[in-house]
Amino acid sequence: MVERKYPSFPIPGVGAIVVGKRGILLVRRDKDPGKGLWSIPGGVPDPGFPFRPVP
Repeated sequence: MVERKYPSFPIPGVGAIVVGKRGILLVRRDKDPGKGLWSIPGGVPDPGFPFRPVP
């Protein structure tokens, strides 16, 4: 079993489900974990990035 290290503070993650006339937008992961698998687009915002509610 791999030992996992956690930061001492929370790190927010974001994701988006994008639906259009041609289907749902998916991306192929470029990094581990899950490299090569399909996923919704997302990531970790830069520190200080202003979060706003989506209408």
